[in-house]
Amino acid sequence: VSCTTAVPVFLFPRGVMGVLGLPMDQVAFIACCVVNVVDLMGTSFTGPVLVPYGQQLGATTSEIASFQTVRFAVAVISIIWMPRLADRKGVKFTMILSTIGSGVAYLIQAFAKDFAECDSVTLRVIDGFVNETRITNDTSAMVPSLPGVHQCELHPSGSSLNCEELCGVKTGVYVMLAGRAVAGFFGGTQPVLRSFVTAVSLPDFKLLKFRLTVLFACVQAGNFALAPISGAVAVWGLHLPWLISACSAGFAVIFALFFFRNADEIKAAQAAKLKDALPAGTEAPPAKVVTPAPVS
Repeated sequence: VSCTTAVPVFLFPRGVMGVLGLPMDQVAFIACCVVNVVDLMGTSFTGPVLVPYGQQLGATTSEIASFQTVRFAVAVISIIWMPRLADRKGVKFTMILSTIGSGVAYLIQAFAKDFAECDSVTLRVIDGFVNETRITNDTSAMVPSLPGVHQCELHPSGSSLNCEELCGVKTGVYVMLAGRAVAGFFGGTQPVLRSFVTAVSLPDFKLLKFRLTVLFACVQAGNFALAPISGAVAVWGLHLPWLISACSAGFAVIFALFFFRNADEIKAAQAAKLKDALPAGTEAPPAKVVTPAPVS
């Protein structure tokens, strides 16, 4: 018995249905949706602040663009190895590994800023000017006219301008790229999720259509619902969306560990329940386990 099965059974001896009051396949589908949201957090939730965060790290425009390129290029590898692992070790093990990897990737990206810190510079404001540049509340418009600095903030008194030096340190950019690559490597869950939902929903095609629709709806809803939340949170720190994404991954790991079941377990439980409901002496039909063909 694997650890991912033994621990939940020890803590919840009555099983998932006894704890949540829901059929095992429904709880497993909810777990799929939770894992789906973890992937969305790394794209739709962090996407709106990717450019300003990259600027904070000292990245150029082309380097910021490469953040997305690296993420989705490595994801191609993920959708190759992840289904193979699910065939060998089970979907539950694969989902837990994926969410752990995604959480680590989000933490790497969140703390990339700690590798890109340069010395701060205080520029004195004289009669509303700094180095012949007129000072306004819109500090972003002033930065191009102030050589050697970026990320400026005007002191509330208006007497000085606090800026960060352009020291040329690219370590934060490289750490960010590494985090994006790790996120892509563990982000190919969609083929596994859809095949699992198909396996536990058939032969009820109506139920299958509903569940796949919900999975797709989560993706579309996340694209417009998570962005404004990310913008609001980033007011307190551009790295915060990645920290929140890491927390969501941690929650998904715990949820999947305790409440996710593989398709064969779900079908066996359904067959046992059907057998108990039949009159004594009547044989239940064999459970139909719909397993997608292994990836060659």
